[in-house]
Order: sequence, then structure tokens, then C-alpha cells
Amino acid sequence: MPPKSKISQLPEEIQTLIQTLLRGGESIQTITNKLNELDFDVSRSSVGRYTQNLTEVMSRYKEIAEFAKAMGSNIEDSSHSEISKMNGQLLQAGMFKILMSKDDQVVLDAKEAMQIASALEKLSKSQKLDTDRELIIREEAAKDALKQAAEIMEKTATEAGVSQEKIDSLKEDFLGIKVG
Repeated sequence: MPPKSKISQLPEEIQTLIQTLLRGGESIQTITNKLNELDFDVSRSSVGRYTQNLTEVMSRYKEIAEFAKAMGSNIEDSSHSEISKMNGQLLQAGMFKILMSKDDQVVLDAKEAMQIASALEKLSKSQKLDTDRELIIREEAAKDALKQAAEIMEKTATEAGVSQEKIDSLKEDFLGIKVG
């Protein structure tokens, strides 16, 4: 496992400052000078590596954002459950890519691994809740459809002069509704 870079070991507010300076178009040398002025002993090459890694990460985020935007039109027409499934697949694919990476820079500490495991667990629970909710909705819709069919059958049969006994028999035989 490679050692953490000097920059990644700096306080979070200093890393945020570096990111702000980078977004502002400051050069690696200017950022290095600024850090040295603040009594952080870092080399130009260390700042350069950090900048390169940060640029790569930002590029990945941009790709993800573009993918999400492209999927937006498809997502608008998708159910909540389908979106949840797609998110789960994306997360699992991303995790697989990280775990299978030959890149020595991909290192997870115990806390990060636990956070990922927790995210996967929460996603799994969310998907189960979505599935359960969808099943309940379908069951309710089926009950409503059956009730409407029974009402239509009873009205139509009554208007045709069919006896209540025969109507009840039809409900049981064709709709599976227990009468009486």
C-alpha cells in the first residue's frame, strides 16, 4: 500500500484552499508558494501529483454527471423502483471496478470500506422496501379491479334478470370471490 501524499495529510481547510486556488486557475508553483507561506512544507512535485489526481477525480465526476444527464430523459419515464435498481447496479459496478483495479492509488482504509458496505446495505434495504411497496400497490390494484368487475357483473346480471343465487355463483366461479 503506497503511503498517503503529503497534501492528502494536510488539514481539510488547506485542501479546500488548494482546490479553490486550482479552480481559480493558479499555477502549481503559486499554490506551492502559498502553502509554504502558511508553514506547510510541501514540494512542487507533491502539489503537482495532487493536482493531477484531483483533475482525474473531477474528470470522473464530470463523466458521471454527464451520464446522469443523458439518463435523465429515460429516468423521467421510469418508476422509482427502476431508478433504485439502476442506482444499485451503478454502485455495484463502480465498487467492482474499484476492487478489480490494478491502480496502486486505489486504497480503502477500514472506515472507507465500512462506509461502502453500509451504503450497499442501505441500498439493498431500500430496494427491498421498494419491491414490497410495489407488491402492495399491485395487490391493492388487483383487489380494486376485482371489486369493480364484481360490481359490473352484478349490475349487468341484475338488469338481465339473473337471480342473486346465480350472480353469487358467477362471482365465485369467474372472479374467485367467496360470497355469503
